[in-house]
Amino acid sequence: MRRVFLFLLLFVAVLTSAETLNLQQVREIALRNNPTYKAAQSKTSASKWSYRQSMMGLIPNAKLEGRYRSTEPGTTLMTGDVMDYQTTYGFSASQPIFVGGSIWLGSRISRDSWKIAEASLQNTTLSVVAEAETKYFNVLKYRDLLAIAEKNLEYARGNEFIAKTRFESGTISQADYLQMQSDRANKEVALLQMQNLVRVSRADLANHLQIEGELTITPLSSEELLSEITGVKALSQPAVEQAVTRILTLGVEQNPSLKISSLGVSIGKKTRLIAQGQFLPSIALSYSKEWSAWEDEAHEDTATLMLNASMSTFPMFGKFARVQSAKYSLRQALMNHRTAEDGVRLGITNAVYTMVTAASSVETSKIALDFSRETFRQMEIRFRNNLVSATDMLNVQIMLSAAENQYSTALYDYLEAKSGLMLLTGADQTKLLKILMAIELED
Repeated sequence: MRRVFLFLLLFVAVLTSAETLNLQQVREIALRNNPTYKAAQSKTSASKWSYRQSMMGLIPNAKLEGRYRSTEPGTTLMTGDVMDYQTTYGFSASQPIFVGGSIWLGSRISRDSWKIAEASLQNTTLSVVAEAETKYFNVLKYRDLLAIAEKNLEYARGNEFIAKTRFESGTISQADYLQMQSDRANKEVALLQMQNLVRVSRADLANHLQIEGELTITPLSSEELLSEITGVKALSQPAVEQAVTRILTLGVEQNPSLKISSLGVSIGKKTRLIAQGQFLPSIALSYSKEWSAWEDEAHEDTATLMLNASMSTFPMFGKFARVQSAKYSLRQALMNHRTAEDGVRLGITNAVYTMVTAASSVETSKIALDFSRETFRQMEIRFRNNLVSATDMLNVQIMLSAAENQYSTALYDYLEAKSGLMLLTGADQTKLLKILMAIELED
């Protein structure tokens, strides 16, 4: 009785800890719990405040001053009076007018660094979501493959039973019967392996989402997915090429990696200008006013307005070296941006074609699966009626299993290709599908 009670408690605990999630919830939880995403958010906030701090260099610096000086023995003034203490107070303000452009350009560099942090946050967001989607699809895929493995084991056990009956009646040989037994044993092993893959993929998703306890996910709507795949497959070759062109334009504009490399070029240009500005004079304007008095006498005020200009003349080699360093750093940034853009363009092109090919594979594998199921059904009837051999029956069963696996794999290949395209373009699936379907309507 005690064991039954403990089992019920454990069962209730499992039920209460289980969490059922759909794809949108998986995306949201991944962003809410992922430490890399949180670190990117903090970096963006820090960069934003650094930019605001750099803007303070564009406004004048001002300060108030006050001094009290006591002398012992007293100080004798020109008037012959002896004074024991002096009070002084005042204010001063200074404004750099031109310092080789370093103040203004420095604030612009800080702004570019802030924008880089924002683009990096966007890239982290897309990467975290894409990884979560991939792990989510893996769970669904292995769950579907597990169902196929269970069905294959059921078929194998049925065929083994038929083979046993035929062997006992003398219509098949012992070798054929042993083939059916071996096939059933292999299907049991395959089922155990697939059960383990389902457990591992669930644990992997739960770890990525930082969720403890049992994790249950809801499948995608097969009707909506197949309708979407049918629309993508219906695109003609010219339409696909047109889609590649439009999505490339979108990707080049929105890809966060390209934004980062483009801002790197911008920073390189500003750094070069700052280095060149070292050869120009620095100009600053300052103003100060001071009141001072000995003991209780009336305060005397003094005001000073200065315009300072200076230019370093020696040594010059350090400045020249800085200019050269900035020049080659800019050249490196330009080459990195060109390489990044070529990589993104190639990746987007491959992703679009992979997505369209995967959609065609889904349709083709669905047809092959329907033929395989019908062939298996007819062969099973013929095997029961002693019209085909055990080897023929096993071959058909292998064909059916391969067709089911291929169809399931093709579905998730399509989903992963779409997820990869979203990562490269920085656009959601609604926008991508609108581009594809708009082209289909134009055609």
